[in-house]
Amino acid sequence: MINWEENQIVFCRSTDFLKEEKNLLIQLKEKSGKDLIIDCSLNILPLKSIKFIETFQRNSNYCFVIIIPLGMKHSYPSEWVVVPTKKEALDFIVYEQMQRDLGI
Repeated sequence: MINWEENQIVFCRSTDFLKEEKNLLIQLKEKSGKDLIIDCSLNILPLKSIKFIETFQRNSNYCFVIIIPLGMKHSYPSEWVVVPTKKEALDFIVYEQMQRDLGI
């Protein structure tokens, strides 16, 4: 299930992402883009499954954060934002949103 959190943030779990991948991209485009968190704490997603979404988010100037256990951080490219908890993901995005609002 895709959840629209406060502060214009989209949150979904990895299992829901796999089911809703095409729908998620359509929704992100229709809503003029939103910051996105994918929770992979229970299931690590293959790179090919999320690379297009990561590229879309980056090109749209919106955040993309992946939640995974610390020991699995090496599973994704080092330039991607990977954190171990939802709280850290939300904190990161709120900070990035503040910087965008200030034009930094």
